[in-house]
Amino acid sequence: MHGSQCFVVLHNTIHPIILVSQTFYVEFMCVSVNDHPKMSIVDDGRELQVRDVCKECQGGLSDLMVVQCNASNNHGYAFSSAYINVLS
Repeated sequence: MHGSQCFVVLHNTIHPIILVSQTFYVEFMCVSVNDHPKMSIVDDGRELQVRDVCKECQGGLSDLMVVQCNASNNHGYAFSSAYINVLS
């Protein structure tokens, strides 16, 4: 959908009482929203949003990516991974 605005939401469902820290990664690199202007971390750090996703963005870039989340506390961690695939 050229010219339309789409966004992806990745939401962590781990209960906030037991959660100590959570980190999002894109292509195995820690996400800094300052480095990714189309991304924002909201809902007390439990949700990563990617705005205006596109398969072929301006400048030859793409929003096809692997996104990971590492949620941890003193009992261990839960690591999850997702692939964002934009079809058109």
